[in-house]
Amino acid sequence: MAEPIEVLLKRLTSIVRGRETAKGFHFFCQIGGKDWEDGVVTLQMSGTGWTLLSQRRFDENGEEEASDLYSVYISARDVRSFVRILMEQPFWEFDISRWEQEDEETNVHIRLADTGQAFAWGVQFWSGETERQPAISELMKTIELIVNTVSGGELTVLEE
Repeated sequence: MAEPIEVLLKRLTSIVRGRETAKGFHFFCQIGGKDWEDGVVTLQMSGTGWTLLSQRRFDENGEEEASDLYSVYISARDVRSFVRILMEQPFWEFDISRWEQEDEETNVHIRLADTGQAFAWGVQFWSGETERQPAISELMKTIELIVNTVSGGELTVLEE
């Protein structure tokens, strides 16, 4: 029986090469929390191309005070390009051994799932890791670009 990482890499490679569709693939990234100035920003991308972006902001009591929602459809080619980027910056290999929050860091949660192959990989880390680990930094730059593009320039995440 193949190791889970082998199943993941085989599936991602098949998507990138166009041998399989990305149906069943789901990418999720959530940044922030109730105590973060920008609230919670959530990006979800399905293998069929549907992309959903939301931002929820909270008042000083932790009550939701506003939200924005964006939805776009991206092409199969763009889905394959994104999967290629994930393979180049494999978050499932990130060193996330530092769990203490420092200064104004916020929580980042990234997850990749594939219902067709029955696997899921997830990682949580503090935003400061983008300064310490080049692979995380590169992936977060990609996520920042997607968030900015989907929101028409209205949303940004993890600003320096």
